[in-house]
Amino acid sequence: MKKKPKPFQLLVKPTSYDCNLRCGYCFYLKTASLYSEAPRHQMNLELLEKMIQEYLSLGFPLSVFIWQGGEPSLSGLDFFEKVVELERKYAHPGQEIGNAFQTNGILIDENWAEFFARNNFLVGLSLDGPGQIHNLYRKTLSGKGSFEQVWKAMERLRKKQVEFNILCMVTRESSERAGELYEFFKSERVRYLQFIPALELEPETKKLAKFSPRPEEYREFLIELFELWWKDRYRISIREFDWLLDPKSLPRPCIFSQTCSRYLVIEHNGDIFPCDFFVRGELLLRNLKEKNALTRAFQQREKSFSPKKNWLSPSCRSCSWLPLCYGGCLREREPKDNPDPKKSIYCYAYQGLFERAKAKLSAG
Repeated sequence: MKKKPKPFQLLVKPTSYDCNLRCGYCFYLKTASLYSEAPRHQMNLELLEKMIQEYLSLGFPLSVFIWQGGEPSLSGLDFFEKVVELERKYAHPGQEIGNAFQTNGILIDENWAEFFARNNFLVGLSLDGPGQIHNLYRKTLSGKGSFEQVWKAMERLRKKQVEFNILCMVTRESSERAGELYEFFKSERVRYLQFIPALELEPETKKLAKFSPRPEEYREFLIELFELWWKDRYRISIREFDWLLDPKSLPRPCIFSQTCSRYLVIEHNGDIFPCDFFVRGELLLRNLKEKNALTRAFQQREKSFSPKKNWLSPSCRSCSWLPLCYGGCLREREPKDNPDPKKSIYCYAYQGLFERAKAKLSAG
């Protein structure tokens, strides 16, 4: 009897790096070096159908599509109506299908909001805080701030009762304003939050970019944010903190997992990569046009990419926080100014977070 592969998810880039914003810290624009031959990138319907059919044929009880970019809404609402149609066509009896949609909100009008509500999409909305913080890096193609447009998108999602969370990128500037960020989101009744450091490398030196928070800055940010969240921990969800209440049972963010999260990245042309931080020519696994591409790509990923998470520094192996951290994300190990390339450059920051969480939990 043929052994079924263990479940994994698909992170799909239907528009590749195409976007209607030019965020100052965007890491995915570098993908242009792979796909620069066309002015616009769009997954065609034939490839879309093949992807959905092959993925659902694997028979995972829960099959999850995560739609990202660039900006996935540039594919148009008709494209995603087709997505839902194909999911229903190829779903097996009893198979649950999940859809998550990460967006900058610029194109999210009432029609989009109705679609998300009707089809139970979980929406991630990128919002970096109040206007003066958000507009610092999240600008339109003409160089204007995008806060007002994103705010209107959030109001539309609320009006249609769409389940959504806020993704807030933490820059060097905003890392000094943890209190302002938290109180802003709290006052605006945002219940589900994610905070991710805007880690990028300078093109020439490969050191942390100017806008990326330094380890000591990110440490202070995490500690202050955790202190503010603690009193609201049963009312407000911060994905990077929730699991610390019960590390053995609650799902962890990818960066703190012992192994890399189980997913594949699907580019607009069917190219398959191991992670959206590692869409690089030398890491291409397969293409959807190949036979059994998804299964073969994931097997290759588990053999050649995922084990790298366990290439740990000796200091990690002797660290009391190893069961919480496991060296952090592979991406966070890459900066040239990282003193130890076998652990996250934010090791010092995470240590501070774990110490504060332990103190709070011990005190009850």
